[in-house]
Amino acid sequence: MNRRTILFNQFIVSLIPLAFLAGVWRRLPQRVPLHYSLDMKVNSYGGKEGILMLVVMLVLLTIMTSMLVMYAPQSKFPRRPEMPVKKRIRLSWIFVVLLTAVSVGVVALTWKMAG
Repeated sequence: MNRRTILFNQFIVSLIPLAFLAGVWRRLPQRVPLHYSLDMKVNSYGGKEGILMLVVMLVLLTIMTSMLVMYAPQSKFPRRPEMPVKKRIRLSWIFVVLLTAVSVGVVALTWKMAG
């Protein structure tokens, strides 16, 4: 599989939070919790557009991180070996899955606290 195919697949996976948000969008109230304290008490509320912006930013962060890991130039230091392509691919998938899980968690938590 070439890098473009891998990045396309990662892009599709990173869209899962947006699909989940689209599925629960109508059930979200107009005012949703946006910030929580450490003991999970709501500190501030906002419109549901705030959740949309947060999820969009996390999706963009996921895509940029994946591209950075896949295409970042290697170190020119002689003692530092170049990272193999398979390791880069594995690392980029870890970032994609982790940030996608965080995004879905944000939407799920907001949905739960708002409902």
